[in-house]
Amino acid sequence: MSKQNFSIESVLFGIENIKGPIELVQFSNRLASHEGIMSFNRMAIVKFSNPQINKALPNGVPTDETLLIANEIGPYLDILLEVEKVAAE
Repeated sequence: MSKQNFSIESVLFGIENIKGPIELVQFSNRLASHEGIMSFNRMAIVKFSNPQINKALPNGVPTDETLLIANEIGPYLDILLEVEKVAAE
């Protein structure tokens, strides 16, 4: 088993009127809609020390960061992480 170093950074701010970088919020809204997630109020970026982590999926689009979205309601926190393997054409 190998160890991976990473950091997690929250990208949303505010308490009642939550805001964040417009590009990330718009992308997250499209992703949430595609996955059937009605709303989210938590968003974070995961940065790995090994840049190859985000380039590991065959036919995947390499990214610099991994974006997490979640919805916290009361004492519950729902996080969806989905990884799909794209079939070669």
